[in-house]
Amino acid sequence: MNLTLGAVMGTVHEALAGHPYSVIVWGEEALRKLGAPIPPGLDHEIMLVVEDRGMADAGKRLEEGKFQHVPWSFGIDAERRTPMDAATTNQIMNDFRSFDQWTEHYVFRRKDSPRNETIKVALIPATYANISTERDPIGDFDKLFGFYWPKPRRLMISFVKTLVQGPIAGCWKRLLIMWAAYWLYRGKKLPATVMDNCDNEMARRYFETCIRPMEFAPCLPLVEGMDNQFVGVRVPQCF
Repeated sequence: MNLTLGAVMGTVHEALAGHPYSVIVWGEEALRKLGAPIPPGLDHEIMLVVEDRGMADAGKRLEEGKFQHVPWSFGIDAERRTPMDAATTNQIMNDFRSFDQWTEHYVFRRKDSPRNETIKVALIPATYANISTERDPIGDFDKLFGFYWPKPRRLMISFVKTLVQGPIAGCWKRLLIMWAAYWLYRGKKLPATVMDNCDNEMARRYFETCIRPMEFAPCLPLVEGMDNQFVGVRVPQCF
């Protein structure tokens, strides 16, 4: 039986207990909570945003909670379940380089799991993810499992701002585009004015010229709450 989201986040929250700064759930787990039908894998990929000054403390607490600090790219699965040749591995590492340079990665291996499930955590400084409970309205977040979960508009702004500051190309950029354009703007039916209050002109321009014009072919059957869906597809191949 796969770990439930509550069990996964409970394990992470237990390790971070006492961390003095708020922790924001980002990436696919944040989208899954909003209803995006992203299928969970055996490697539960948790992206957590912390204040820049809290990165060292959060990392120390994870290690004390039996999470192992690992040096590999976040784009590579924790247990090498998917066979990859050297060229593919190098390409993924190159595509995720801008993300990896900013973040710290940890793995927790569930010894009680018959399927050898792992919890894979990326600690991300708020400066990189462009989201913070200290600088953004607290009403833009929900609180669950001891973490802050961004509401659709706030998550959208953070993804697009991250897009325009880098990466230049590759699968990390395509993944950010999928999250922003497909799962949020289309899937959650966000208004065309969603970026109007964003303080980054480049992000507003990118939304108008690249995100809004995108079209996606529907895949049936649709999942309730989402307009169009690529079930099981993480990274669009057309960008």
